[in-house]
Order: sequence, then structure tokens, then C-alpha cells
Amino acid sequence: MLNFSHQTHVFLFLEPVDMRRSFRGLCLLTESVLKQDPASGHWFAFINRRGDRPKTVGLGRARLLDSVQAS
Repeated sequence: MLNFSHQTHVFLFLEPVDMRRSFRGLCLLTESVLKQDPASGHWFAFINRRGDRPKTVGLGRARLLDSVQAS
């Protein structure tokens, strides 16, 4: 379960993303396209080409967390 506070933002990347990207690849995408820091405490959601496999990246307790992938 993901915990959100009233200060947490969720950014949705609307362009389909190759889900074979590593954590670092998604973080670089967050920095270069969304102009956001992946370690900001916010969550960043990505979708695959078909739109049926979301993936989120966020910082939680001093480590990057890869969230649930819907099946």
C-alpha cells in the first residue's frame, strides 16, 4: 500500500514508456522530461504502450520504491 500525505504530489507521465527501463532510466526520464527530482518525496507514474501496466517510482524511507504493477 502506498502512503500519501497532503503534501505528496503524483505526476503522471502521459507518453507510453518502455517498461524494460531500469529504475535509473525512469529517474532520468523524471528529471529530463518532467523536470522533477525523483527523490522529492513525490510519486511518478508511467504507463506502457497498451496502457495496462502502470508503474510508479517514488522515494520512501531513504530508498527508491518500485510500486505495484497491475496485472
